[in-house]
Amino acid sequence: MSDATPARRVVEVDGVATSVIELGSGHPLLLVHGSGPAISSYFSFQAVTGELAKDFRLILVDMPGYGGSAPIPGPDTPPNVARHLVRVLDVLGYGAVHVAGHSRGGRIACELAVLAPERVTRLIVIGSGSVAPGGHVGEDGGWTAPALALTRWGSDGDISFESLSDAYMTQVLRKENLPERWLRAAYEEAAESGRLEHFVRAMNVNDPLAFYHQKNAQEFHDKLARLSTPTLVLWGREDTCSPYQKAVPLVDLMKNIDLVILPECEHFVMMDRPRAFVGVTREFLLRPAESAPEMT
Repeated sequence: MSDATPARRVVEVDGVATSVIELGSGHPLLLVHGSGPAISSYFSFQAVTGELAKDFRLILVDMPGYGGSAPIPGPDTPPNVARHLVRVLDVLGYGAVHVAGHSRGGRIACELAVLAPERVTRLIVIGSGSVAPGGHVGEDGGWTAPALALTRWGSDGDISFESLSDAYMTQVLRKENLPERWLRAAYEEAAESGRLEHFVRAMNVNDPLAFYHQKNAQEFHDKLARLSTPTLVLWGREDTCSPYQKAVPLVDLMKNIDLVILPECEHFVMMDRPRAFVGVTREFLLRPAESAPEMT
């Protein structure tokens, strides 16, 4: 796989500069990345884009305030970002799409499916502790250390590459699954654009973990219970940021759900097991829709 980032273009969406990469052909698949310092859509999914682009038209959008995208003017909450993504799809000329979201991106993807169910044909939620009830709560009742490693990154004033690398090493099973050259490229771009400082400020203004699991938890899970979009929930067995056991209640909460646990995977499933990730994703998205039984 080439390390070169595919060509991006920036589109204006209601006055917000939004960075987009489009690859491949087939039914469109919107990839929604999570939250973290220096993160972007291509950084998150680069291990799997080459294979997925053989079957799908990939739409990699940098979320507002990340990568090459400017922040939205209002609060950076998953519902507000979902509204922005609907407008992104409008501007790009897409109708109904598959949507796959990792970590916080899973929460945004679910909000998108609730907000505009006619636009989301199938939904994939990947290791999203922000979707699972209590998804970032550890056995001691506090937030898990890997979740804090990302959301509190830079709060001590250390925004060095070394501190960023240490934070992301808590998200993969083996360090070789997230090569230093990928991290360094992401870090240098984010440092040059000012996104590193923006991330630290945003995390200080908002406590996303409290929002997911305290402030907005019941309202969000009421939405999930109404959601009928065919959904794959995909998790890593070794995920310590958002333990897979927290995903199990989603089986009873959501109406139309497959739950797959992949072994040998930490939080970034698509980096730890790219071939398995692509295989499970492809099988779910290409599976023929179930037809209604014939009446006799």
